[in-house]
Amino acid sequence: MSKHIMLGGLVAVVLASLVGVAFAAPAHADYYQYPGTLSCWGSASSVTSGQQVTFNAYYTGGSYSYPYNQFTWSAPNGSPSTGSGTSFSTTFWNYGSSQQTYAVTVTDGTQTTTCSVTVYPVQPTWTPAPYPYPTYTPYPPYPGSLQCSPSQTWSSYGQDVTLYAWGGNGTYTWSAPEGNPNAGSGSSFTTRFYNTSGSTRTYTVTVSSYDSYYGTRTANCTVNVAT
Repeated sequence: MSKHIMLGGLVAVVLASLVGVAFAAPAHADYYQYPGTLSCWGSASSVTSGQQVTFNAYYTGGSYSYPYNQFTWSAPNGSPSTGSGTSFSTTFWNYGSSQQTYAVTVTDGTQTTTCSVTVYPVQPTWTPAPYPYPTYTPYPPYPGSLQCSPSQTWSSYGQDVTLYAWGGNGTYTWSAPEGNPNAGSGSSFTTRFYNTSGSTRTYTVTVSSYDSYYGTRTANCTVNVAT
């Protein structure tokens, strides 16, 4: 009888050991065979020089719902230029006269993907030239152009869309006849459109800037709104 008890106990120990091996939790819970395709997106597709932008990393099409969070970021022209984690915030400075596109790369050690952001320069401030008039020259040299960014964007019914102005004299007035709100001021303007037409519509938002040297200049952005 005692031999049978001992044999049964040995079998039980062996089975328990095998079960433990089969269902033991992995040593590193963040690693999976197929987490999905690594992707990234930024909080804005375009910003002005010195404006912070945040990037986020995520997976699409994966077999597991648990997020993989060991990401490493690289932004050679940003400040900071490196980081880690599921999100990464940095700032780009553009001292040129036209927009620049900067790349941000994220890797999980196996996959690598790249996001980008367009950075518009901040135009210099200016003051009237000293007497005698009519000499009236901006200091420093002033380009006199006015731009609305992004020049074309997409939105959905009732979704906020933010537009940016640069150039001009630094003072801006916005007009969005069918938007809510339909007018505003400042270097950025947020509005939304309610499209009930049954198909995608394109709305125009106009920004204007006035000074006595150049007069009134205008620039348009278009917003494509799905129904």
